[in-house]
Formats: sequence, structure tokens, C-alpha cells
Amino acid sequence: AFKPGSLRDSLPKWHQGWQHGGRSAGNMSGMSRLFHLGFAWTCLVLLLWGLAGWLNGVSVDWQWLAWIPDIFWMLAAVPGLVVAEIPATSPARRHRWMRMLPLIPVGILLIASYGNDWKFTRPLPETGFRIAYLNAVDPESDTASDVARNLLDRDADILLVSNPGMVNSEIRKALAGDERYSIARTHRFMVATRLPIQSFRLRFAGSVDPDIPDSQVTGAVLAVSLPEGRVLRILMVDLPSGARIDRMAVSERLRAFMERTGSGEYDLMIGDFNMTPRSSALAGIAGGNQDAFAVSGSGWGGTWTRHRPLLRLDYALVRPDIDVVDARTFDAGTTHLGILVTLGDLEDSTGDGVAPTSESPSGD
Repeated sequence: AFKPGSLRDSLPKWHQGWQHGGRSAGNMSGMSRLFHLGFAWTCLVLLLWGLAGWLNGVSVDWQWLAWIPDIFWMLAAVPGLVVAEIPATSPARRHRWMRMLPLIPVGILLIASYGNDWKFTRPLPETGFRIAYLNAVDPESDTASDVARNLLDRDADILLVSNPGMVNSEIRKALAGDERYSIARTHRFMVATRLPIQSFRLRFAGSVDPDIPDSQVTGAVLAVSLPEGRVLRILMVDLPSGARIDRMAVSERLRAFMERTGSGEYDLMIGDFNMTPRSSALAGIAGGNQDAFAVSGSGWGGTWTRHRPLLRLDYALVRPDIDVVDARTFDAGTTHLGILVTLGDLEDSTGDGVAPTSESPSGD
């Protein structure tokens, strides 16, 4: 015979707990659906985030996913967290640990954004070996002098500029008569440094696809003399920026050039890569080298565009045995923010000589 309460007693105990306090079973079922819907959303966002870097290498149609900063993925997961937490208004006390589940995907995304997108801000180190880089994007003549002044204000031991335009002549004008500096230019790269320049040569320049305009991959190698006969080798690169250019093809083209010209033996590779931190294309270029900002960054790491630097497209990839003390961005007045990297003692971590170089660059 049916006994009052037998239906209630047949329900799962956690469901009975939700009924406690006068809430109906139907209402609690709706609360359960809200929880599962919110949790499913946070998991879906986490899954897409995890696949973004891999899909970047599968098809050019999917590479836009890798352009989304990790902090944005985290923000996209927050609505699911809010929905999942609505059932927490229930007076039930059992299985409250389930409320923590939606926090896991959000926490993973927050941790991932730390290092890829941002780091806690700290003071600029007073000592260390400083390298400043900027893609000046050929500034107009009326702004070139301000850009040059902002660059020189970094007080860097090595100042590197790609696409300098009129900045080249403004820096030369500002440093005229200052015997501490050596200045050189090759193709679309320039350098101003307090160290003796052994060589600064264009090593390769060629298109990813001849049918795609502005798809040129360009690189130059700088070798400067450190005290006690040591040599610091820096590979400067400038990679194409078109949204429809296959970044994996760019990565493969760059690696082929580096292998063909012997440019892979460097202490630091720096430049405008036009790739995002988690893309498989960038991972293929970096190999086992350190992303300076991910290791020792300070503040927001985005470098493009100047007023809304949502994307980190400019990098310094440093050999793993070199100590990266600090890495941060700075505003020089162009569409890209510059990057300032501070290295530790280089005496025990750089080569004794310059890798063999060819007099003519490699290209198509």
C-alpha cells in the first residue's frame, strides 16, 4: 500500500536535501538543470581554448581562435560560472562541493592568462643587460623624432628597430658625436648599441606564397662583442601580418630559411612574429627557447595595437641557459608597443665566436 512520504524517500538523498526548506521537486530539478548548463558551458569554453593552438596548425580557417587572448577565454567562461552558482541559493547543505566544479575551468584559464597575457607589475631592474626592440612601422616624418627620443630613453645596451623609416636618421642625429654608440642598418632593420658590432647582415628574405602580397619572411643576424672576447648573436625577424596568411606556412618557411643560412645558432631571436603565445606556429619556431615575457614579464604583455594592445605579437625568444631578469612593453609612439628585455650575466652563457655567415642573403 502506498504510504505518505514513500515517493520522497525513494528520491536520491541529495535531491531530498534540495527539497529541504519547502522547495518543490520541480523547482529543484530546474536548479539542477541550471547547474549542469553552467558547468557544461565552462567546460565547452575550456575545450575550445585547449584546441585553439592545435587548430591553428590544422587550417587557416581556424587560426583566428588562437588570436583570442587567454584572458578573454576566461571572461567567456564566467557567465557559465554565474549560472552554475544560482543553485547555491538552495538551503541544502549536502554536496556543496559540487559548487566548486565550475571554478576549475575558470581557474585553469585564469592561470593560463598569467604569463601569456599579463604578469604582476614590478619595478624595472636597476642593473642588467638591456635590449630594446620596436617595430616602428615606418612612422611619418613628423613623429619620427618623438619615436627616436622614446627609444633612446630606454637606456638600452642594444636598441633594435625593424621598419625604422625616418627613425634611423633621427637616432643617428641624436647620437651624432657620441662615440659610445655604434649604429648600423641592413634592409628593414637597424641597430644602435654601446658594444662593438662584429657583423650585421641580412640573412634571408622571401615570400611565403608569391601569389599573396606582403607575405615576406625577413631576417638579419647581429653579432656584437662582449668583454673577454665573448659574442652575443641576435636574430632579428619580421614576419607577415595578413589575417589570411597561414601562420604554419610562415613558421615552416622561417625554419627552412634558418636551416639553410645557418641562422639557427643564436642567443636571442627578437622581432614582430605576428603570432599569438599559444599558437603551434610560434611553438615550432621557439623550440626549446624561452619566451622572455612568459618567464619574467611585468605588466600587460600585449604589443598591438598601441592604444588597445590586446594581442602579444612581438617576442624575445632567449636561449634557455641565459637568465631573463625582466621583460616588459613600452610606448614609443607607433602602432606597436616596444619590448624591453633585461638579461642577467652573459659572460658564461654566450658563444666564443660568430657562426659562419654568407655574404649574400637567401631568398626565393
